[in-house]
Amino acid sequence: MQAVTGGHHLANGLARTIAYARSHGKVVIFVRDVPDLAGELREYCKLDEPESLCSIPRVDVEKGKELESALLDRMKERFPDLWVFDPLPLLCDDAACYLMKDGHLLYRDQHHLSLDGSVRVGTALAELIRRASPESLH
Repeated sequence: MQAVTGGHHLANGLARTIAYARSHGKVVIFVRDVPDLAGELREYCKLDEPESLCSIPRVDVEKGKELESALLDRMKERFPDLWVFDPLPLLCDDAACYLMKDGHLLYRDQHHLSLDGSVRVGTALAELIRRASPESLH
């Protein structure tokens, strides 16, 4: 008997969940997580150093999301109408993901957005939910 990986269980469970929700007339939106920081904010943001970019290379962030991206590709293939919200474009440019942008701290710790970061991401998520919702809910 072939060994089953945890990723296989996760993919099957997610597919069942999406199928169940859709069978009940629900629109499904997969919300991707914000990038995790490997260390403390102060390791990335040296506020007393003007040249500090207060960022992490985007390639490092994307490398950490490879499994999730592969899973989402499989789900999008199986469920073409699956909506996906990705906060990366709101926090990153092509080169880096920022912990501080336009003078506003976007994170409060290694995994949680600050109020400013939450407003930035939450506003975009609310807009996607509005677009994905049936017209009767507007």
